[in-house]
Amino acid sequence: MEYYNASKEDTLKKRLNFWVVTAVVMIVSNVMLAGLCWYALLHEKVEVTPFFGNQGYVRSGSEVDIHYINQLSENFVLTRFNVSPGTVKANHARLLNYVSTDAYHDLSQVLLKEQQQVLKNKISSSFDIQSVQTNPEQLTSLVSGHLKRYVGSRALPDIKVHYRLKYRYHLGRPAIVSFEKVEDKRHG
Repeated sequence: MEYYNASKEDTLKKRLNFWVVTAVVMIVSNVMLAGLCWYALLHEKVEVTPFFGNQGYVRSGSEVDIHYINQLSENFVLTRFNVSPGTVKANHARLLNYVSTDAYHDLSQVLLKEQQQVLKNKISSSFDIQSVQTNPEQLTSLVSGHLKRYVGSRALPDIKVHYRLKYRYHLGRPAIVSFEKVEDKRHG
């Protein structure tokens, strides 16, 4: 009888050991798989070729190239300044979707003032980009160009302006950290 009980205990111990070892192996393999997925997410490079005009760019979950930052900067500047009384609210709302939470309050106040001025004075504007200087290591761009403004059909004098954009890029999502006017390009 003891032999029978000992045999059952041995079988139970062997089965328990088997399941413990199996669980440990599964946990270790899941941890390794999660690490591999995280690594792939951060280091997978995607090359994008736009349909019109611009050069393609490469980006991953943790880094971008100069062409991507140039495109972002051009799009954000044009979204902010190519406005009319009918489009200013939508353009500024679209731009605020890309602003980091740290800079959201300050930039939304600036955009609200611009929006009120456009609506009150019925101003339309367009921005002609002359140059974009980008530093991909610091995720900054300096966009220079001419701001053309109109009140009705009357053109106001063109203004040569420079804007510096600073970005944060985390897990494949760009965020504007600052979008500020630089008074003199040489001193900005």
